[in-house]
Amino acid sequence: ISRKLKFPRWLRMKMLQTTSRDNARTPMQWNDSPNGGFSSQPSTTPWLKVHSNCATINVASQKEEAHSLLNWYKQLIQLRKITPQLIGGTFTLLYQDKHIYAYKRSLSRLADSGDKIAIVVLNYSSKSRSYPAPLAQILKSLTNAKILASVYPDTTTLPPYGAFLLEAVEKV
Repeated sequence: ISRKLKFPRWLRMKMLQTTSRDNARTPMQWNDSPNGGFSSQPSTTPWLKVHSNCATINVASQKEEAHSLLNWYKQLIQLRKITPQLIGGTFTLLYQDKHIYAYKRSLSRLADSGDKIAIVVLNYSSKSRSYPAPLAQILKSLTNAKILASVYPDTTTLPPYGAFLLEAVEKV
């Protein structure tokens, strides 16, 4: 559009520079070496600047930490592969407000055994949150619920930026 409007090249480049996705990305930080291990060649400089936290936040250090973000995502990917309702189940929004988002994925089974469900609850705020009454009622009504994944072991409240995934059978 800027070209059609005949903006000068220097202005188009400046506009691209300020609105580019590159402002929100950095090279993968593989380890704590220079440039985050992006290249083993000392003379190589990544196109994008490596974040200053690469000495403490990197793949090598997170591999060793059981509760790291890297291992949390590995756990979630594995759960998705082995939990059929997460792959092909129907989606139902259970609750949504400014801070909490909860949904259910269900997979129909035989009528006598009920539907196998997975419920995901997310807290998008920087503060701990109690379960809103409608969501608390849904969670209390579940029988044989099993926590598959949780950012924190205590699921009585939602910790800041917390999340958990549980599995249950819902009688139809």
